[in-house]
Amino acid sequence: MKRRSAFIPMRTLFLVILALGAASLACGVQLPPPPTSASLPSLTPSLTPSDTPVPSATLPPTWTPIPSATPSFTLTPTPTNTLTYTPTFTPTDTATFTPTNTFTATYTFTPTQTFTPSFTPTNTPTFTRTPTFTATFTLTPTATPTNTATFTLAPTLTPTFTAGPPAVTTLTVSPATAESGTPVTVSWSAVGETATLEIVTTTGVVLLTENVPTIGQRVYTLDQSNGRAIVFKITARRGQQTAVNSVSAVITCNPTWFFTAAPANCPLQAAQQGQFLYQQFERGYAIFVPNLNQVYFLSFDRRIAAYPSVWSPGVPQPAPVNPITPPLIVPNAQIGYVWRVYPWIDGRPIYDALGAATTPAIPYFGNVQAGALNDVYLSVPTGGVYWLQIGTALWFPIGS
Repeated sequence: MKRRSAFIPMRTLFLVILALGAASLACGVQLPPPPTSASLPSLTPSLTPSDTPVPSATLPPTWTPIPSATPSFTLTPTPTNTLTYTPTFTPTDTATFTPTNTFTATYTFTPTQTFTPSFTPTNTPTFTRTPTFTATFTLTPTATPTNTATFTLAPTLTPTFTAGPPAVTTLTVSPATAESGTPVTVSWSAVGETATLEIVTTTGVVLLTENVPTIGQRVYTLDQSNGRAIVFKITARRGQQTAVNSVSAVITCNPTWFFTAAPANCPLQAAQQGQFLYQQFERGYAIFVPNLNQVYFLSFDRRIAAYPSVWSPGVPQPAPVNPITPPLIVPNAQIGYVWRVYPWIDGRPIYDALGAATTPAIPYFGNVQAGALNDVYLSVPTGGVYWLQIGTALWFPIGS
């Protein structure tokens, strides 16, 4: 067998060490330094051949890279204040001189030759005349008297003014017809020393009196509570003499009455319509008005009494005080309850004043309207209208 050289294993070992060192450097691991050749043991050659095993090739260890942190830089803009000069133009008033052609008078003294005479005395002969006396006759006029006309002013007559009697020349009201609550204008013209304006109702009640100029105007608001018409009166005075004139303004109602035979004043509200009850009695009538919740008893002698209705269906009716025999009828419902419970205006039972009913209660469609002074105007099934004066306990038929 061929003898192997002793240096081959050493070379292989050296290569392995170098490979391990390279791997450690790559992995960041520092290995101890390799032994130097001086520290290797020396071999003594031997004559006896021996089989020396040859080391097999060993693969170098594999390495895995470990990621390392790599710094990264991010640019963050930082606002920086930069001064920028921006020129601004501020107009200023600058005086500008503009030459103009101006005429300037120039005085130039120019001497002129002036002729000045000089006096030179000379001997000049003069001729002197000697006066002579000559008689002269002169006529002297004498004054002759003449007739001269003389004008004398006669005194003139001064007219004197004598005042006439007072008078009211014009008096108007506009508009002549107006609704209650609207204004009217009163205008007048009078002759006299003083003037007085009065506002009077149609019944003669003076509502206002005031002193006014002889010529002027006033504005007044109409009020339906004073009637359907208002009279404006102007009185002119001079000394003990007087003159009077008057004009009327008609007041229209708003709302209007529901019937034609309307009273002098206006209603307080519009008429109400509803289903009423009407019943005839021996000596009068009874009317139930649900709109007002009132039961009215009217006697033939024009007396009236008003009662609130407190009965409702299901409430029992008291028995009549006096027995009622046919053909008379005992009233029921709202009218019957009042007839049984309440007294008449003089304290007697209503039965004693009006008696029993003679007809059943008749429902009808009617109108009711309130007027001044707590008055009520009520339509009845007979076609007329009753004026119920609650304050005086009287009633009157006033037509339809």
